[in-house]
Amino acid sequence: MSAGITTAPTPSSAAATPPAPLAIDLLTGAEAIGAYLGWPKRRVYLLVDLAKRGETSLPIWSEPGVGICARKSQLDAYFAARAESAGTLPRHR
Repeated sequence: MSAGITTAPTPSSAAATPPAPLAIDLLTGAEAIGAYLGWPKRRVYLLVDLAKRGETSLPIWSEPGVGICARKSQLDAYFAARAESAGTLPRHR
């Protein structure tokens, strides 16, 4: 950015949390994803199969040449939304 030139953030960009760098946010492999969620890796494999068939909206996928992948930020957002819709988290007004 040039010296003396600043731009004010727009309301939508100021409130949005920037995404985490991919190297920090990306989980690869059923073992890593399972460890993050506290699940056995077999459950992760089952959920990947369900996601391929469109039977779950869990943000977990199989990437050719990489394997099973998920982003921590997307998993956190998914479970927060599920908990809020189930009424288990306080809703902010």
